[in-house]
Amino acid sequence: MKKILSMVFVLMLVSSVWTTQASAASYDRAKTAKTVKVYVKAGTSYKVAYTVPKGKAVKVIGGVDVGWDQDRWYSPDQFGFYKITYKNKKGYVAQGNLNFKNKHSWVPGIKAKAKKYAKRYAGSDPYRFVKNGGAGKDGYYSIEHKLNDSWQTMGRVNCKTGWMHG
Repeated sequence: MKKILSMVFVLMLVSSVWTTQASAASYDRAKTAKTVKVYVKAGTSYKVAYTVPKGKAVKVIGGVDVGWDQDRWYSPDQFGFYKITYKNKKGYVAQGNLNFKNKHSWVPGIKAKAKKYAKRYAGSDPYRFVKNGGAGKDGYYSIEHKLNDSWQTMGRVNCKTGWMHG
């Protein structure tokens, strides 16, 4: 009986360590480029929840390609939003107000969204993501699919906000 209880305890301990390690990579790192307003929802017309001083580290846990109160969806400069946490408080920061440690690292959830888009349009053709410059502080990827032995660009994605165009 003691061996079984010991074994259960060890399994629970290993499981909790595994969960902690898995969740540690569930955000992207950034610092504020200036003192920024953090909104309760993705949009500049929403209530400001709090502010974060310039140069402070935040965790980016998601992205929104266009604020709910914005209508310039056709432009990569259309004011997407980063979903962040700062001192255990969540909120949304307008695009361009953060400096990322790695411009081309994917924010959680964005690559999965881009893969769905690519699969929908590439069909049975192979597809890939290719880094490209992009404007501003965010990284962009071209979404390409292979057609008749040649790679064709079918769109572009902002790996921080999820904005896609193709």
